[in-house]
Amino acid sequence: MISDLVGTFTDPIIVFPGGWGDTLPDWLKTAITLERMMGNMKALKGEEPTGTDAEACAYLMTLSLTQPID
Repeated sequence: MISDLVGTFTDPIIVFPGGWGDTLPDWLKTAITLERMMGNMKALKGEEPTGTDAEACAYLMTLSLTQPID
């Protein structure tokens, strides 16, 4: 339980490889942290932990900067 909470703040943000990971805006990093915290609270109630919408947004943002999305 404590390790999950620590992971909320310290786990890496997964981005598409290509060197654009450092361009994530601060508001998106904050949104990822907040959504991870909400996910941890849901997991305490028995829900299955999943990736967050903000994390998917970060991955797709860096993907779109690397190559066109068809």
